[in-house]
Amino acid sequence: MNFGQDPVGTQSSPQTLTLTNSGTTAITVNTVQTNAPFAVSGFAGTTTLSPSQSQTLNVTFTPVAPGLASGALAVTSSATNSPLSISLSGAGEGAVASVKPISINFGNQTVGAASGNQPVTLSNTGQLNLFLNQVSVSPSVFTMSGPTPPMTIIPGSSVTYNVAFGPSAPQGYAGSLTFTSNAYNGTVATSLSGTGVTATTVLNVSPATLPFGSQVVNVTTPSQTVTVTNGGITSITINSVQATAPFTVTGFAGTTTLNSGQSLSLAVTFTPTAQTGYTGTLTITSTAPSSPNTVSLSGTGVTQTAGTPLCGIADNGSAIYLPGLSTPNPTIPGS
Repeated sequence: MNFGQDPVGTQSSPQTLTLTNSGTTAITVNTVQTNAPFAVSGFAGTTTLSPSQSQTLNVTFTPVAPGLASGALAVTSSATNSPLSISLSGAGEGAVASVKPISINFGNQTVGAASGNQPVTLSNTGQLNLFLNQVSVSPSVFTMSGPTPPMTIIPGSSVTYNVAFGPSAPQGYAGSLTFTSNAYNGTVATSLSGTGVTATTVLNVSPATLPFGSQVVNVTTPSQTVTVTNGGITSITINSVQATAPFTVTGFAGTTTLNSGQSLSLAVTFTPTAQTGYTGTLTITSTAPSSPNTVSLSGTGVTQTAGTPLCGIADNGSAIYLPGLSTPNPTIPGS
């Protein structure tokens, strides 16, 4: 019995199951059982079926989570083919909220000065519309900007918010950016942290890690951004920016001076040359006491599976092509 797709928490229409004694002697039905998310009704207890007599049962499906579900209905009796097992299946549908990154560490930031913005993306990875009711950030040293809820995020779509850190005292801070919606998995959040300092020379590099995920061999990913910010009150000279192969970095034209509050955006890409995992480092040398500052890089080279041509930009940022096409549509991530 296949119940198809039903929203999470919603009971399906009942499907009928008929037990028939097709023999020549009476049969005693002892038990009829199944487990959640399936349920059966119509069996009141031990029942005797005379030859050719039937009993009708109603089976329902109430998914508790998105995705496929399977089970079985077991019937024990005095029949020679006991126990009898009937396979059950169905799929739950729901909105699923996914937030990336799950944490942001702004590092050291001069008291009274705001950091650069860091993006946080909320995606609906489920099958039904996600209704975003509220977005909040706390404590007040963290600020956010982005679309104002309420809003609807259709399956496969996302919305991005920017978060900044402006400490008011020389101490550590912890907070969160929280999304409240109708998602099956409830409220999701990105944890935030940072430290207020009074040092005069502070270089902040964010994020601390850049995972590129899986990428087709010899195809370059879209770039990911690393932001280098002067979080102190004295100028800092950036002397060199280097990335280990097969990662590359652009955006640094040579020795650069960052005054207080100024930022430098670097674009990092990944071009695997073999089917293997890669790790690397983005290294930034400067006149800051923290020099050299580093960002950990990672990614995996894979081969496009034959017979499954796609076209677009995958969720991990990789380019996927149809035969005969050379350019994906960069405006449809995840397609």
